[in-house]
Amino acid sequence: MKIVMAYHTQTGNTKKIAETMKDALEEEDVTISSISEVDPSSLKSYDLAFLGTGIYGGLPGKTLKKLLRDASEIPPKIVLFYTHATADPKIYKKFLKRIRKRINEAGSMILDEFECLGDDPRLTLDEKLERVKDLPPDKQKAAEEAVKNLIGHPNTEDLESARYFVKSIIKRIKTGKL
Repeated sequence: MKIVMAYHTQTGNTKKIAETMKDALEEEDVTISSISEVDPSSLKSYDLAFLGTGIYGGLPGKTLKKLLRDASEIPPKIVLFYTHATADPKIYKKFLKRIRKRINEAGSMILDEFECLGDDPRLTLDEKLERVKDLPPDKQKAAEEAVKNLIGHPNTEDLESARYFVKSIIKRIKTGKL
């Protein structure tokens, strides 16, 4: 089975997850790269695509949308993965509907999705807390806790979950359960 693992990242979190997933698939034929380096016409040559993006302000990375828009054909099986700093998944899940719709319109099937929290290592804790200081007091406290809970993600546990996830996908494909 020929697999492409392509990702969009601004903070390095989604790349970290992609590299962990690729390492877990050491027995498979996996090509990994940034989405911006993937030739859209090459997608049709893969049996399975793992497509990953960070979620920024509730939106998936633009390169993922562009890749799907520019590809004439995409692999029949797709797995989505993403990292985010959003405590409320409703904020970004609606924007992923467009990605899912494009995949379905292309006649491909989304086998599964993996998500995990991702801290922005480019900002200090003080800079992150500054962003929530103007919220009403009841919301500010919750936002401060959410900011603190993000620190260090994706962490060792997240990476182990990513390894388990991709191995289970491949096992289900090979046993005909996907």
